[in-house]
Amino acid sequence: MKQTPHLATLVVGAVLLVLILADAAEAYIDPGTGSVIIQVILASLVGIGMAVKIFWQNIKKFFAGVFHLKRDNDDG
Repeated sequence: MKQTPHLATLVVGAVLLVLILADAAEAYIDPGTGSVIIQVILASLVGIGMAVKIFWQNIKKFFAGVFHLKRDNDDG
């Protein structure tokens, strides 16, 4: 049975293809567009920070389990 590619893989591939094949644009980023880009970047950082805050206990348990397993395997 063939596996179909994930939607994210298709989107990333399409974006890379467009960027590679695009001609040089004679354009500029106006201040309004620049501020929107800054807002998107800041919102992404805040979102990542909130996700880490919400799931911090799960993240700690995961890494504690990973390092605990490695320590047990090293002892013999």
